Amino acid sequence: MTRTALVSGVFVALWVMGSDVAQAAPAPTVSSVLPDDVAIPNGFGGNPIEFFDDFSWRSFIALNWPAQTPGPAGATRGVADAAAAFGDTTKPLLWESWKTDWEMIPGANCLGDAAGCAIRPWNEMGENPCGTPSSPDTKVLAAFSTFENLAQAGFGNLEGPIVDQGKHYARFEIHVNRPTFEPIFQRKLFLRANLPTPANPVVFADGAGGNPHSVLVKAAWRDLTGLAPEKRARFLVRSALVFDPVALTCAQRDVGLVGFHILQKTISRPQWIWSTFEHVDNIPESSASAPGEVKGEAPFSFNDGAGSPKSPKTTPLSATNLPVDQPNPTQILREKKIHASTGGTNALYQNAPGVSTTVFRFYRLVMTQWPVVVKNPDGTEARGVPANTFPGAGSDQTAFSNSVIETFRQKPIVNGCMNCHDLATQDASSDFVWFLTTRAIPAVGSPAPAPPAVAGGTLGLAPAVVEEPRLDGLEKLMKEH
Repeated sequence: MTRTALVSGVFVALWVMGSDVAQAAPAPTVSSVLPDDVAIPNGFGGNPIEFFDDFSWRSFIALNWPAQTPGPAGATRGVADAAAAFGDTTKPLLWESWKTDWEMIPGANCLGDAAGCAIRPWNEMGENPCGTPSSPDTKVLAAFSTFENLAQAGFGNLEGPIVDQGKHYARFEIHVNRPTFEPIFQRKLFLRANLPTPANPVVFADGAGGNPHSVLVKAAWRDLTGLAPEKRARFLVRSALVFDPVALTCAQRDVGLVGFHILQKTISRPQWIWSTFEHVDNIPESSASAPGEVKGEAPFSFNDGAGSPKSPKTTPLSATNLPVDQPNPTQILREKKIHASTGGTNALYQNAPGVSTTVFRFYRLVMTQWPVVVKNPDGTEARGVPANTFPGAGSDQTAFSNSVIETFRQKPIVNGCMNCHDLATQDASSDFVWFLTTRAIPAVGSPAPAPPAVAGGTLGLAPAVVEEPRLDGLEKLMKEH
């Protein structure tokens, strides 16, 4: 694969100021091989959005390729089954075979034995938050901290939930590949006392030397209860053990994938490449689709279709703001249209052989964000602030947020993925990765009263946490910049 040369500030200024050069879009590639970097033709001088969006779609396909069935001791965990067909969803997909968040952030009860407080190695699975036997083909949407997997991510903190039109809380989960997991495992970065510091930062793998690069996936799911069969058929569907935050029990539920974030650290982009996908039926779009792009159909998952105004930002769940049964749906709108070029790439892939007959044709790329300034003039690594990114300062007229993962941070551009995660590098020395800081144990704040006992105990779940007052990351950013 052709490697991309480092982009200079001069080069960036040429295309950001509007000198896009016509270039044939890359042909769709349907492969189980995860691309190791974006490939931009030598000498290309325009806005490379088509190449980055092609990288995003190729990554989405490879990550959603069926995984090999783990052998003894999970020996093949995290390996794609190249002999399988894309679109076969009868077994775990590649990203689903990776380590998930509850495998990396154990329950707070292990803090009583700091020396023995550990997580399982890559090829092993420990007890899950529902207290049931864990296996690679069982999805568990729960966390050892009671409300953690119901929260959207903020600037170094966890924010409020969203609710679908069926009055169910959306669920979120994180998966990481082995190059991302190993530093967490080796350094016990799930313990707050071990979190990275400026003197001892964590630096994730970029794929140097032909080795795999670091990849992190965040997925968002909705409950499919009551959805008509023809509507369910448009989703990637999983039967999952889902934690009920009201009953404090886990139950089997059918869930559908509604959001999909991909973060990849590559040699050419050490500030990571950020790709975000959504289901086409999440919300009605505010602008016309590109020719050939698969359109969403009502009923929508997070919009009533009646033109109601958007919902206000929700309050984080806590001991003083407990979840409720049958919560009010969140009315979500797209506040910035999807880039026309991205819509064109969506149409190419949704209609490509090998994709057009699968459930994945009902997913669309919303945005790829990347650093356009990679190195400072003195050779140091540039920051991921809006002046150095696309979309970024002066190029933020189109969508840069996922409507179901970053619902209330769709504008301004300081809310974008890279600017938010840049603070993880500046404030937490964690190489653009926030979830270690937001989820490490013990949690920030004082414990709330323990949840009431249920049959079989409390499932090992930690009590909710009352967050200490803190300066919101966005407010801090505004004050600094």
